[in-house]
Amino acid sequence: MKQSDHSWLSIAALIAVGVVVLGSVVSLYVQTWLPMLIVAVVVGLVLVISAASVAILDRFWRTPQPWECPFCGYDRRGLLSSAACPECGRAPDAMRR
Repeated sequence: MKQSDHSWLSIAALIAVGVVVLGSVVSLYVQTWLPMLIVAVVVGLVLVISAASVAILDRFWRTPQPWECPFCGYDRRGLLSSAACPECGRAPDAMRR
């Protein structure tokens, strides 16, 4: 995955954690704590599940560029064609489909 893919995933995860924490803190001070806690947990779970599913589906549906390792996505530009991938250690013959 590219660095930009990780940044939006990190932002979505932080928002989800923030919603759950905020809902939990607010629920401590309000008498209607159970509905607010349920809403916070549901919204947090929806955000986490959607961000994780998009990341997983993107990993399986994305076609790697010719210079990328098809297994880990490492940018192999500048490496010899016979060199193993430094990120995952796969040999070049295992990369051919």
